[in-house]
Amino acid sequence: MKDLYLDLSSSNLTSLVGKVPEGIVAVACRHNKLTSLEGLPKSTKIVYCSDNKITSLEGLPVGVKEVWCARNKLTTLKGAPKSIKRLVCNFNNLTNLEGVPAGIKDLQCYSNKLTTIEGLPENIRYFVYQMNPIWFEHYIQGIIPREETDKGLLMLLKYMDTHV
Repeated sequence: MKDLYLDLSSSNLTSLVGKVPEGIVAVACRHNKLTSLEGLPKSTKIVYCSDNKITSLEGLPVGVKEVWCARNKLTTLKGAPKSIKRLVCNFNNLTNLEGVPAGIKDLQCYSNKLTTIEGLPENIRYFVYQMNPIWFEHYIQGIIPREETDKGLLMLLKYMDTHV
């Protein structure tokens, strides 16, 4: 049986061009020196690319469904494929949500530099934006219920305890 998953993590890669054969569905390329995601085959549906230097989601295959890109250098989501349903982009440099795919269901972008959540699709099911300037503004204004804030902070502290 043909492998559907390829793990290129911690391989000191600077590019994915020519590294991932057609037919691969899920690619892990965490902890490299990637600045872009160009070079992935059309068959790719899931990408785990955290801990790189990626500045844009342009170049991803049109049919990709999930992208896990925490701890990169993203400043924009422009160019993200419309097919994305789950996007985990925590600990980047995003200031707005321009370019978020309209059909996205799960967007996690805490610890960025978001000053607005304009552009957030109405049909989203799960949205995490704690530890952003707009979140603090919402917290101070009382827009965020206290119990949700406490739960979100607890989740963030647990995450940071095990990952940072």
